[in-house]
This record gives sequence, C-alpha cells and structure tokens, in this order.
Amino acid sequence: MKKQYLYAGLSVFSWGTMAPVSKVLLSDMSNMQVLGYGSFIGAMSLLGILIGTKQRDQLREYTFTDIGKRIVLGAIGYFAYSALYYQGLSILPSQTACILNYLWPIFSVLFAWIFLHESLSKSSIFAILLSFIGVGVVVFQPGESLPSQFLLGSLYCIVAAALYGLFTILRCDKVYSVNRCNTSARKLRWKLTCFHNVCICCDPGTVLQTKERGGVNG
Repeated sequence: MKKQYLYAGLSVFSWGTMAPVSKVLLSDMSNMQVLGYGSFIGAMSLLGILIGTKQRDQLREYTFTDIGKRIVLGAIGYFAYSALYYQGLSILPSQTACILNYLWPIFSVLFAWIFLHESLSKSSIFAILLSFIGVGVVVFQPGESLPSQFLLGSLYCIVAAALYGLFTILRCDKVYSVNRCNTSARKLRWKLTCFHNVCICCDPGTVLQTKERGGVNG
C-alpha cells in the first residue's frame, strides 16, 4: 500500500471521529471551552510543524493588511462557525448535526453566485432545492412533535454551515485572498485568531475550567 493512501485513510478516519469525540467533550464542557482547547492545541501543533520544517520565517512575510484579512477570515470560518456548530452539536444527536453541517457546500455555491458572480445552472438550482428539502425532512421529521431545543440546535448548525460556506468563498475572493505563505502558516493564523476570540468572549477562567456535568452549555 502506498503511503499516500495510508495517510489519506488516517485523515478520513480522524475526521470521522471529530463529531462523536466533540459530543463527548460537550457533555462536560461548554462549546466555548471545547473551541478554546481545540484552537490552542491546533495552533501549537501548527507552530511546531513550522519550526520543525524550518519554515517559521514564513510568518514574517505577512503585512498588517494580510493579518487583518486573516482576522476576518478566522473570525468567520473558525471562531463563529465552530462556536455555533459545537453549540448545535451539544443539543442535537451527532448524526443530525453532521448532516446539517454539510450544508456548507450548498451555501458555498449560493455565495459564489452572489459574491463571485458565478452562474447557476438549472441542475444546480434543482440540486440546491433538493438539499434543503432533505434538511427539512431531517429537522422537522414529519409525524413527530419536536422540542424547541431541537429546532434551536438545528438553527445553530445551519447558520454555522452558512458561515463556513461564506468562509470558503471569501478565501477565493481577491479582496481577502492571501497566498503569500504556505498552508501551515495560514492555518496557524486562523487558529490563533480563533483562540484569541474565545478568550475575549469568555471570562478568563471559562476556557480553562470544566463546567459541572449536566449544566446548560453556553
């Protein structure tokens, strides 16, 4: 077996564990705590990669304008998206949250039409409509009465998907595009922005303390 297939398989497996692992963490922590820990660990890991591969000088190539763009993208595509998704995941079953989360490619198509002026074919419009009909079936579950919390959790996940779809399009837009550094350097900026935003939005001890089991996620 070629190494690239092994690495690809491990990546898929690791990605697949994110929802259930996050769900377990959210039983003891708030969405902001999970986001804070994950952002910090991700930032430190990427920093270690940059140092280990002797590419840390890449970070110096950013201008203040580039940093401002990274802050905007990080606030939308990592901080706001993850905070809302984790909040929805804390309420919904992980399978439902994942289904709603993967509306982001549909939102990407819509935002590409709005911001990048890309055309929408009839088949694309039909596929988008089918996607939202499918989401309606998942969320409203015909014949069953749903608690308000379930609908609220669904709304969190849908808004999160919309934000991530917007994030993917802004990365392609020439106004926000920054291709000066490699992928690891760019991701490090996003992760640090996300962790910084978590610290701003929480009390100093919130990210570091574990809430009592059974409390309301905030």
